[in-house]
Amino acid sequence: MKIENQVCSFKQAFRLTELGVKLDSYFRYVKYDDNTISILPRGLWSDLRKGDVIDTFRAYTVAELNWLREQKALFIPEEIRKKTAVEYNACAGWWSFHNGDVYETEVEASADSLIWLIENKYLKVEDLKL
Repeated sequence: MKIENQVCSFKQAFRLTELGVKLDSYFRYVKYDDNTISILPRGLWSDLRKGDVIDTFRAYTVAELNWLREQKALFIPEEIRKKTAVEYNACAGWWSFHNGDVYETEVEASADSLIWLIENKYLKVEDLKL
């Protein structure tokens, strides 16, 4: 499976950073000054083209995202937990959660679910064990 299908999108990684999520992740998006973006595992961060790097963002896996979400799940009202649960439609071959959007991968649906919970104040970043 391609690494791009195992981590949240660059846009989601950027939004999670804006929201203050700072859990260390095994992967990073690396944005270079020529506007190219690559995904590197932890061991290769030292190989960065240092003069060309604009920024890096944590590229979370589904396990990392769900760990963040589930550590405070008991404090989220049950109807909201159900509403933001990520589901797989085996017949159609896509993932979704309550917002009506469909996703090709579980990790994208999980990232948007976590973003929704933080933006709507059901999870507070400062309460998460990062």
